[in-house]
Amino acid sequence: MLPLVALFMTVLLGMAALAVDVGRALAELRFQRSVADAAALAGAQDLQLKGTRNVGSTEYANARTDAMRNLLNQLSDPGAAFPGCGQAGTPYQSDVLNCQLPGSDYAVTIKTPSPTCVSCAPDRAVQVAIRRLSFSLTFARVLGQTNWNLGTTSVAGLVYSKSYTLVTLRPPNPKGKPGQPTLDGNRQDVNVNGTNSVVNILRGDVGSNTTVVTNSSSRINLDPGFSIYHWDVETPDPWNNGSGTPPGVPLYAQIPEPAGYNFPTTTIPVYPTQSDGEDVGCVNKPSGLVMPLKPGVDPATINLKCYKPGIYQQDFNVQQANDAAYLESDATQGVFVFHGNVTLRGYIFGGITDAAAGVVIVLDKDKTFNGATAEGVTLNVGSTTCSESSCRASPAIDPTLGPVKSPDGLPLTFMIHTDDTCFAPLTAPRVPQLCTSSSTSSNTGTNVLSLTGNGLLNVAGVLWAPTDNVKVASNFAAQAGTIGRIISWTVTYSGGSALNQEGSPTVSMGILRLDAACTAGEPCNP
Repeated sequence: MLPLVALFMTVLLGMAALAVDVGRALAELRFQRSVADAAALAGAQDLQLKGTRNVGSTEYANARTDAMRNLLNQLSDPGAAFPGCGQAGTPYQSDVLNCQLPGSDYAVTIKTPSPTCVSCAPDRAVQVAIRRLSFSLTFARVLGQTNWNLGTTSVAGLVYSKSYTLVTLRPPNPKGKPGQPTLDGNRQDVNVNGTNSVVNILRGDVGSNTTVVTNSSSRINLDPGFSIYHWDVETPDPWNNGSGTPPGVPLYAQIPEPAGYNFPTTTIPVYPTQSDGEDVGCVNKPSGLVMPLKPGVDPATINLKCYKPGIYQQDFNVQQANDAAYLESDATQGVFVFHGNVTLRGYIFGGITDAAAGVVIVLDKDKTFNGATAEGVTLNVGSTTCSESSCRASPAIDPTLGPVKSPDGLPLTFMIHTDDTCFAPLTAPRVPQLCTSSSTSSNTGTNVLSLTGNGLLNVAGVLWAPTDNVKVASNFAAQAGTIGRIISWTVTYSGGSALNQEGSPTVSMGILRLDAACTAGEPCNP
């Protein structure tokens, strides 16, 4: 009996000893985790820059150094000098690897960009690992255990909400599942073709309910920190020859029709014919207005006609290469509704006064705006000297609605009425579906907007065409074209020169938070 009691007591004392040391170890790990979290957050703050998501070596060095200062304050002497960590000094120009803190038995690793991220962007994240080299045990010594090596890792980074400069809404056909592009007849909702076509997406993401496709000589570029969000997943990416840039992010829910884009009212003058809306002699044209013409074109050779805001019941034509139509606007009105087809061979422009109220063109879904052979389409970009968002035209004014603008304040420049059968349900948020109206086949949407291929193309603001197959060409090699945010069914870019597509005038700030990369049950690479 006594031997059994002795054995039982030995086991009991061993378990009690182990429980005490395990409890101490768990408390140590909780402490380490709180320190690692704080250090990662302190470092990641340095990766937040106003007006850009482009992070460089200076920001990374500052992030490592500030994370180290935070670690020294909590694990060593707050006044201690920075350890060398095998580097020339501070700020740390490369990752800190397994560096022991002075006066402590802690070793730390600081990496940025972070090798792991679940919801953050690795390029804008910091990973901090802490390891205690010798955690002395007390009671567990009776079991032959003297020290444990304890460590933890934390990741903090910046998370950004999607900010689309380009959205295409046409759904896959059939819808299927993500990662099944071979089943999708609609995989080219964003199609960049032609020879040496370049589309530069500025200050925003791309979102497609299928994917983005470029040919072998064309490219789509995004500013640093922005991504292509897409439904179809292909390996390699079907853009930029599978280079992996810009980065792609799979979507697991279809992008709905963006809400908050309101059509202007129709309580404006009605013109039965184009000539009825003409401001004969351009009486209301601002003095000193400079026409945006191709380089080398003599303004004296241009036949200029000015047109008043209103509803044009019949077709609107700019028939000859030396004809120009100026769409007038002021602080009281700037809405142009065209119920007929618009055909351009010469120039059309409006909203070309810096920071003044611009124009909005409203089109029926069964008509066309054909500027494929126009000499120039210039709308809401401000004057010929304006090259940045601060001097672009402000939203057109509707006498009843007020400014005709997007939810984030951009001027609406084109608005094309939608085929409502392409959405379900009819109330927001409307999810795209294959269209069922008699006017369009189940897969095509409408074909209204075609912008110039051989002349000047400078259109700022927003092109609101949720069920239209927009065509944009940039053949005019003398200068890069400009176009604003596009919300469409599909979009095809062609031509052989560069096109700069503008998003929001400002870059939103990221949200700094801890990432799930190194929490329990998640992958981590300390």
